[in-house]
Amino acid sequence: MKFRLKTTLCMVCLVSLLFGAGSCALISFSFQNALEREQAAARSAYALLVRTLQLVETVEVWSQPQDVVQVLQQLSAQATSPGRPSPWRQSRSFSPKEVYRMAS
Repeated sequence: MKFRLKTTLCMVCLVSLLFGAGSCALISFSFQNALEREQAAARSAYALLVRTLQLVETVEVWSQPQDVVQVLQQLSAQATSPGRPSPWRQSRSFSPKEVYRMAS
């Protein structure tokens, strides 16, 4: 084999190894970022669920439309608490008549 062919083959092997290692690192970095985002979203959803269940637990019997309105208003008030995300900011308060009309 001539020196030129050996050098070319070595360069091709070296370039392919470098691209392979770089792509593995890029895929790993991308996966770790996506995993961290999904874990943060899952923690946020879990915290929201826990707070909602704690709030709903305070209402023992849902006998009156006012109970539902009270819970919705308390959830809306949670959105204004400092240091917490505001998932209920877009929710709107309903009057007892509107709740009753929607339930029937």
